[in-house]
Amino acid sequence: MNLGHTEGILLASVLTCMIYQSADASLWLNLEEEMKRYIDAYNSTYNGSIFNWGFTSHYSYWQPRDGPDGAKVHPVTAEVDWMGFDDCDETSYSTSQTTDCMGLFKWSISEGINGSFSFREYTTLPKCYNKLPLKPFQIELNGLNITLATVLWDDDLPAIMNNSIFYANCKFDAKIDFDGYFAYVLLKDNASFEWVNVSVTALENATNGLQVKDGKLTYFLRGTYEEKIWCDEKHNKTK
Repeated sequence: MNLGHTEGILLASVLTCMIYQSADASLWLNLEEEMKRYIDAYNSTYNGSIFNWGFTSHYSYWQPRDGPDGAKVHPVTAEVDWMGFDDCDETSYSTSQTTDCMGLFKWSISEGINGSFSFREYTTLPKCYNKLPLKPFQIELNGLNITLATVLWDDDLPAIMNNSIFYANCKFDAKIDFDGYFAYVLLKDNASFEWVNVSVTALENATNGLQVKDGKLTYFLRGTYEEKIWCDEKHNKTK
């Protein structure tokens, strides 16, 4: 297979080349927007008496305060619990090779997430083809639409690869957990105010993919993963 006619991928002397393309996932979660909707709804109930709100350690609720009003809960945090690949459909085109190869790896999101939280996940490639040594790889799940990554298993490869080796198409998902609280200032009639904190689990909403599991707010990012391996047969024989 002529790589020059396959998805316009250009070989480079770098280990990894990342290409981001815009795409519309069927579902996008933005937790900040979910919190804002919650605050706006309560602000209507309180006739506009919510002065401001926040969810990070920089918000005034979590700044040091003397007396009993000091914060006793932590702000919202987020983490990737796990990322998995399954239901892989694999095709081997020719004899396996272990050197002089490159891989094209593609993630396409159907249920994504974006916002101010970083969901950087560390993994290894390739996920399916097992004849090459694994290489570490870092992927940012926040804002991930369609991502292409090119990884080389030789720094001195020709411009055109002549032997298509392997292809796999898998489902992948990642479990993302949110924990902690957001808070707001409620103005009172007597010119005083009250701090109010809200557990992030109050945002549970099946329509938006938000579930409460083990005391945390959980979201499952989902999509497909493709893996294509090419090797240079001629280059391999002359080494």
